[in-house]
Amino acid sequence: MKQRLCNYREQNRLRIIGFFFMILFFYRYSSAYCQLNNDKGLIKIKDTSTTGSPGFCGWPALKSQRFGTYTDSSEFSVIRLANSSEIFPDSALYFRCRKVAQEIMNGMIYLPEGEFWQGCKMEDDIECDHRAFAEKPIHKVAINSFFMAGTEVTQRQWRAVMGYNPSKNAGCDDCPVERVSWNEVQGFLGILNYATGIFFALPTESEWEYAAKITDSSSVWKKGDTAALKEMGWFYQNSGGKTHTVATKMPGNMEIYDLHGNVREWCADLYAGYPRKNKKSLPMEAGLRSVRGGGWYDEFRKCRSSFRFYQNSDEKSEFVGFRLVLH
Repeated sequence: MKQRLCNYREQNRLRIIGFFFMILFFYRYSSAYCQLNNDKGLIKIKDTSTTGSPGFCGWPALKSQRFGTYTDSSEFSVIRLANSSEIFPDSALYFRCRKVAQEIMNGMIYLPEGEFWQGCKMEDDIECDHRAFAEKPIHKVAINSFFMAGTEVTQRQWRAVMGYNPSKNAGCDDCPVERVSWNEVQGFLGILNYATGIFFALPTESEWEYAAKITDSSSVWKKGDTAALKEMGWFYQNSGGKTHTVATKMPGNMEIYDLHGNVREWCADLYAGYPRKNKKSLPMEAGLRSVRGGGWYDEFRKCRSSFRFYQNSDEKSEFVGFRLVLH
């Protein structure tokens, strides 16, 4: 009897503690908390009048996307990646993820909904010839509004979340991270999203090209202007055979940097041929993921907005990194 009474009291004590932390959690994510941190300059509240009801601290409501499981233990909290036995302590990691998320969000650019012609058009691109078969036929694509990161994810940001730096050009904290596979990027997203409740993603191939084309100066590709490209990005003629600090070249019409140089960028999609004769194309091969953008090793024609490439989802390359979007 005495033992049952002790157990009952212990259960009540735990319920009270749990209730207290639940109230604390809701306060932290309330509008008052967001406004308080906005006043301190810690959170920038975006105008969501054109994007629907606000979600986390003024951002649009986001779609849930899970890549792992969260577990509490008596010693510490951990994040366990899906299909993995590896665990990540959640004490210092939580705060590092919050800081990385804040950096990325503060640099995000709003891209309005619209339509564009995806693919290569001869009148707009001097390099649009028989070598650009994968970029044809051109076809109209409708894009919903979204936010795109102004820069690629850096080595410092990757290390803060994942705990290591795989890059060939290691030691340059503000250079883009590279030598990360598409699968590893999903692990990065799983940890970052779970720790912050903000659901970042890779852009689709169409979103990437849309962002590139509405921020481009079209004369660069129409005239084959290599000198202009040197002002826009790091490629084989000016990179010195390595990556460079992000956002050191001129952006396009919006503050989105390095779309045409530094590293190529993973996209969310399976690689597939464009639709032909009103028939939906199938993926060329399971496991191939789309890659976009020019890199430090690429020649001029591979830095174009419409240029397409692909890699296996488990493949790592010093030429490929990534940037994030919010939908």
